[in-house]
Amino acid sequence: MNSFADWQNDIDSWDKARFISETGTYLHDMFDSYQDQHLIGMLAESIETYVACTKEIRLNGLVVVHKNGVTGKNHHVEIRDKALARSLQIMNELGLTPKTREKPEPKPSAEMIAFLLGPSEMPRIYGDGPPPLDSICSKVPVPVASMLPILTT
Repeated sequence: MNSFADWQNDIDSWDKARFISETGTYLHDMFDSYQDQHLIGMLAESIETYVACTKEIRLNGLVVVHKNGVTGKNHHVEIRDKALARSLQIMNELGLTPKTREKPEPKPSAEMIAFLLGPSEMPRIYGDGPPPLDSICSKVPVPVASMLPILTT
């Protein structure tokens, strides 16, 4: 399977153009707007910096010998950490993290809809079975009516 984030397992497979295209398509499908293209480009740049630093760290390790002969930390670790933090900030701005992603609406049961409609519908729930959804739709208050398409899926 060719997953969107395969590059994390195979760092050499990172493809900036593919990332921009797939992320742009996803956001357009979600929000019907191309307004985020600049931010997506900045996110791709940050990820590209992260990828370049990861490659360097894998090649030379966390501790390196600097040009002056002194052993010390690989500076790419700090650069990578900053690129990761910047990437997460942009991802949050775009709603691409679990925390900032739009949450799906809860799916109410037929019983809950009947309860919200009031006592006149309760006998239909517990008597002859739940009322047909079509018969409820015309009586449902507007906020509850917006939930009804969820029940039919």
